[in-house]
Amino acid sequence: MTEETYITKKKRKLTGKRLETFNKFWNIFHVGWIKRGRADAADSWLDIPTLTDSIIAEILLGAKAESMRRKRLLDSGRTPIMAQGWITARRWEDDLGQSDIRPPVQKQCSNGVDNMVRAFNILCNVSEEKFHEFCEGVNMPAGDKEAVLYKWQVGFDAKKLAAGTLRGVK
Repeated sequence: MTEETYITKKKRKLTGKRLETFNKFWNIFHVGWIKRGRADAADSWLDIPTLTDSIIAEILLGAKAESMRRKRLLDSGRTPIMAQGWITARRWEDDLGQSDIRPPVQKQCSNGVDNMVRAFNILCNVSEEKFHEFCEGVNMPAGDKEAVLYKWQVGFDAKKLAAGTLRGVK
């Protein structure tokens, strides 16, 4: 019987208890989240000098807290740290609670066009609910709001417009 092995990004071998505990961490850390950067994270896992059962328990507990925290970060417009960075920074030792989850600083829009662009970006990248909240917050006229919603629904692509490749644009 051959022992399971995982090759990291730096071509190192992760096997045995290290691999078993890394797999537990990986699955807990990524609940409901896109699993990316596994090879980098495995290198960071190998760089942890001592992995006692108590340290592993701390890491897994911290990873569970981080996985629950990720949705709140995304909802506030922020990007959660990837697993490799979380391990390297020994984030399981942090006591973050709710204090680090705050709305992103919003640039003040100078006119209606800026508001429409910002609203379109929120609609495409965050959620329709946040879009409506933003529109109410800046008192966007109903016609502007409808125009942004229409462009979103028909798959408007601002980059194609700028390049002149949308149908009807030369």
